[in-house]
Amino acid sequence: MSFSRLLRQRMTGILPVSDEKICILEAHYSLLLRWNHRLNLTTITDMEDAVERHYAESLFLAAHVPGGTICDVGSGAGFPGLPLAVARPDARVRLVESDQRKAAFLREASDLAGNIRVVCARGSELAEAADWVVGRAVRLEDLMEPAIRIAARIALLVGESEKERLMLDKRLQAVQALQLPWGAARWLVVAEVVRS
Repeated sequence: MSFSRLLRQRMTGILPVSDEKICILEAHYSLLLRWNHRLNLTTITDMEDAVERHYAESLFLAAHVPGGTICDVGSGAGFPGLPLAVARPDARVRLVESDQRKAAFLREASDLAGNIRVVCARGSELAEAADWVVGRAVRLEDLMEPAIRIAARIALLVGESEKERLMLDKRLQAVQALQLPWGAARWLVVAEVVRS
């Protein structure tokens, strides 16, 4: 099955994705595979697994983030920020990655969408305000610290234990946990950050 058919199948009833956007995401996948030979960006490279875990999960998050200024902390290979930027061309997305080599990959990948800026820094070094902090596959502490300082809201793709911790976190309010449709152990947690 092709990348396009797999992605359309996963996104049915969640978020419409145009042919143009699918072409951009497939170009990102091709670039990811080329770079992954030199630099370990991800262990998930099989097309079916990559479409679900990288692209569909990121687009599920995009379906719940209306836009604004979005900061993807620990972007790595560009997830969830790059698919989010493609899905929300009106958003301004910062891909934040402290690893110089991964940031170089992200700079090349950012040519695929005009609303992306790559920031080579740790989340703890961020000072510029954002409407949202988003992330996945990053330690909760590394996401929450900048979120509390710079953002109004969070949208995080997490597993079961991280979801439970976020549901109880007093620094968050109006917390929603949405189970991803492709597996019982994956969640999107969306919340407002409590300002002290």
